[in-house]
Amino acid sequence: MKIVKIDSKYRDSLIEALDRNDTSKKTRPYYLNLKIKDFSILIPLRSNCPNSPYSISIYNPDHKKANHGLDCSKMIIVEKGKLNSVTSSTFINNKIRLDIETKKEIIKVTAIKTINDYLKMKRKIEKGLDLNDDEYFLYIRSTLVNFDNELNDIVSQHEQTF
Repeated sequence: MKIVKIDSKYRDSLIEALDRNDTSKKTRPYYLNLKIKDFSILIPLRSNCPNSPYSISIYNPDHKKANHGLDCSKMIIVEKGKLNSVTSSTFINNKIRLDIETKKEIIKVTAIKTINDYLKMKRKIEKGLDLNDDEYFLYIRSTLVNFDNELNDIVSQHEQTF
């Protein structure tokens, strides 16, 4: 699993992206590159990750920050052939990297759950049905709104992979 930084112009083109239009020249957030067949799913590492079914806690060497984690609700989907044009490699604390590697399967499951729940939420909206709390959470903050074309491909590829 590789950690990358995302190009700020690409990030700023996405609805609900973290640090969108941030002019402070920060290089955050870092993203975990999770590969699923023809796509790279970039999941941000956050120092203040929301408590939700779409987050995974990870090791944090800074004990002042209590909610260090991966936030699947803010994932970005990139076709593998385009990955190098919108990201660059970076390094993170080795203990964080090892913790992420031990949680690889739960990260994959959570990423796919996030996508499935997002698609379910969209279908409920189309039918005029009420959303539950988790679906509403995705509705107001998910970056998946940017990737309608890719989502069904990922779900079908996931079913073939696992």
